[in-house]
Amino acid sequence: MNYPGPIPYVTFDTNCLNSKGLMVEMNFLDDLRDKGLISIHISETMWRELPDGMGPMKEKACEYVFFGGEDLLQEELEPLRQLRLIIFREKEKLSIRDKRDVQHVFDHRKYVTSQWTFFVTNDHHFLDHRAELQTERILVGTPADCVHWLKGILPVVQSQMQQWKRRNSEPPPSPRTRSPEWRSEP
Repeated sequence: MNYPGPIPYVTFDTNCLNSKGLMVEMNFLDDLRDKGLISIHISETMWRELPDGMGPMKEKACEYVFFGGEDLLQEELEPLRQLRLIIFREKEKLSIRDKRDVQHVFDHRKYVTSQWTFFVTNDHHFLDHRAELQTERILVGTPADCVHWLKGILPVVQSQMQQWKRRNSEPPPSPRTRSPEWRSEP
């Protein structure tokens, strides 16, 4: 049985996809995922940004949890607009790539519901507005920032996992050791 409690959720921006395995911090995050200590996510927006065909980037992206793709609801338009104003306040007209970036971080906030979430990117239009994005419940940083953040919270996560395993690994009492109330009278 897998630990059902909260674990950190990390969403990768397209520029952090480590298809060649050369990014040390991203390898560390993949190792944490393989150990079940974090969950790594990508959005439908990221998938659209990847080149056509099943190249190494798409193959790597297939390793992660996929979310998004639904149409926006009317009540989501204003929060999306607010994020756009935070990230690209100095731009009057957004490119398709800019719009996808806003959608990507919006999807991260919408679909990733763990108490610990982090959006990993190397894009300066996100990194330059970290403080403002944090007021919108979005932690943003580089891969190195994410590793540093995780090292601070992983002891809590690991402690919770160990407690859960102890509680759930005890075998149920045998019928001989159960109390008489356990048996139902015919």
